[in-house]
Amino acid sequence: MQIQPSVIHQSGRALCRSVAATVGLAAAVAATIATPTAASPAPPTAAQEGRDDPTPALLVRLSADLKRTVASDEIIAAATQLGETLVALRRAPNAGDSSAGFKASSVWAARGDGPFRMISDYLVYDWGCFGDDEICRESRPDLGYMAGHRLSDGHLLMLVWTPAGRPVSAKTAEGATMERSPGVRGWVMWARTRQPWQATVTVTRSDGRTYRLPHQPGGIIDRQP
Repeated sequence: MQIQPSVIHQSGRALCRSVAATVGLAAAVAATIATPTAASPAPPTAAQEGRDDPTPALLVRLSADLKRTVASDEIIAAATQLGETLVALRRAPNAGDSSAGFKASSVWAARGDGPFRMISDYLVYDWGCFGDDEICRESRPDLGYMAGHRLSDGHLLMLVWTPAGRPVSAKTAEGATMERSPGVRGWVMWARTRQPWQATVTVTRSDGRTYRLPHQPGGIIDRQP
């Protein structure tokens, strides 16, 4: 059997094309591997999550106004907005609340650079859930903290802290989303509303499911500092 030179020539060209294609594919793969991937976004800072530590200046100021040493771990939440600084401090719950597993706080407020004055002597938290909120019941006992202060100009300030920096949002009874900013610990949210008791605060867990923080007795405070 005689093989024609043209067949050899054509086969050689086909082989060259095949080798070139293989080399080109290898080069493309190598380039893909060598190309650095985009850097992953940096995790949120403590301040962005609303869980930064209180500043020494705040502790000094509180200690001076309360006439005792206030330690950092006493502060549940603290934030400043609309010219007012709100601070929630841990306190011992009464016997009944303690036996039920509830926690307690006092709430302090200061206008501008003025002194801190107590606006609520006793406010419970981690105390309950809405009846139909199964996610809330699953999340107990550490649900979070919420206290509202109604200002004389019609604004409602909501001081909120959540475990592990869980994201939080709030809406007024009128349907408006409340503004939000991180405090030195926790969050502060604010909006004008005529029905402060109807404001809803929603917490998002790490698994994406949500629950609502219910208003505790006395949780919307009218007293001014």
